[in-house]
Amino acid sequence: MNSFTSMKGKCHDKNCSFIWHESNTLIYRCQPGRDNFRTLICDMVCGPNQANYLEITESKQYGDRIQATHIKYFISTEYSDAVWRSTRKQSKLLCGKIFSECSKQDLFKFIGDNRWTKLKTDYVIENTPSRPGIKHSSHSQLACPSSSSCQC
Repeated sequence: MNSFTSMKGKCHDKNCSFIWHESNTLIYRCQPGRDNFRTLICDMVCGPNQANYLEITESKQYGDRIQATHIKYFISTEYSDAVWRSTRKQSKLLCGKIFSECSKQDLFKFIGDNRWTKLKTDYVIENTPSRPGIKHSSHSQLACPSSSSCQC
């Protein structure tokens, strides 16, 4: 069972239903890429252990509630590499670039801060957690099969 399958039942928030739809459109050719991307976002939006890998850096009062507007999302280099490798050739729109190549930095910068993103996210990519109390989210990332049409 991959991490996406195990999270699927827990991640039914409205924000994630949007991700489900959009990832089907943007990453339609490669199931592992779509699953890795969905897991990355859903772990941020509704993961049960968010306190281990998210830090709220800015928030705003909305009526009687306080809502995060900017966060840091601590992820391992291994995890970020797997997400990037499985999505990099699927859609340059994930990087905000239509006519040029997409680097790993481009991908995480764009999905963390673009005109459609309400929750601005700084992805902190590191080999080991850099702060006490931080634990990277842990998932089994899916690799694209070499014999598939994914072209990862």
